Order: sequence, then C-alpha cells, then structure tokens
Amino acid sequence: MKTISDDYRRLNAQLHKDREDYGAGTQTRQWYPLVGQFAQIMNAASILDYGCGKSTLAQTFSHMVVIPYDPAIPGIDDPPDPHDVVVCLDVLEHIEPELLDAVLDDLKRCTLKGIFLTVNMRPAYKVLADGRNAHLIQKPLEWWLPKLMERWHILGLTHRAPIEFVFTGQPHVITKAQELAA
Repeated sequence: MKTISDDYRRLNAQLHKDREDYGAGTQTRQWYPLVGQFAQIMNAASILDYGCGKSTLAQTFSHMVVIPYDPAIPGIDDPPDPHDVVVCLDVLEHIEPELLDAVLDDLKRCTLKGIFLTVNMRPAYKVLADGRNAHLIQKPLEWWLPKLMERWHILGLTHRAPIEFVFTGQPHVITKAQELAA
C-alpha cells in the first residue's frame, strides 16, 4: 500500500535536510510524559514512532524500545512491523490528502494495543520547496474523528480548538462470531 508519493518523499527529505527544526519534536515534546503514561497503561513492550522525524521520542525514551519510522528519512524508511503502541505526533496533517486513508490503514495495521496521536489543525510555519504549506490537511476535529473511529475505539480525546487534538485509541476487536458472520 502506497503511503507517500516519490515527489512528496523528496520534498520532505529536503525539508528535513534544510531545517534542523523540522521533525525535531519542538511542538510535540509537551506530549512525551502522556505518551509514557499511555505506554505504561498499555503495558507496551515496544513503541513505534510513526513519522518520527529526528527521532527525539526514541532519544527521550531511551529506557524503552522505541522503533523510529519515517518514509522521508533513509535508513528508517522501511515499512514498519506492528508494535504494542504506535505514536504519531504532528504527522497526519502532513500527509498527502489522497493517501490519508492508506496511511490511517497502515497505522491501524501497526497498532497491536493502542495508538497515541496528535493532529495540528492550523497552517504550519514551514513551507515546502514547492510553495505549499507543510500542513497539507487543515481540517477540524469533526472531519478527523469519523476517520479515526473507523479504525480505533476512543480511549481519550483532548481537543484544543482551533490548534490541535490528542487522540488515544485501541484497535477494534473482531470476535470469532463477527468473523463467521462476515
């Protein structure tokens, strides 16, 4: 399943190269304590940092197994395996709109026990080399929520309108009876 176009991968790789602050966790570090609590509640043996940028979560959580994944950074761009907890901080708004469902499906595939994600809903301060705002998707919570609820049960939701929201969830569990009925 394609989650990023080759052109967009190059644009993101260039932005990572040109700007030390791009993907450095500057805006997301505030959530690290809650990520740690969530991982503990989920009894996580491993965390996948999906769209990790400069891998600051792995550096901060050096006492835990944190697997970095970013499709725009060579060396950590191979499709990830599933992990207990998936963390996706300030990533989804950067996804190409036509590939968002594929990315959400990939996040679902990777999530064994729980997901912790944040989405920024306003324009970014950074601009891509082609002139577009780095936040390709600038939609309100009401637009995002049905997409997330298709894939996960809500455990928690914090909405800081109009800036961002935090979503925690668990995968939908399919019972044997549901499998047989399908």
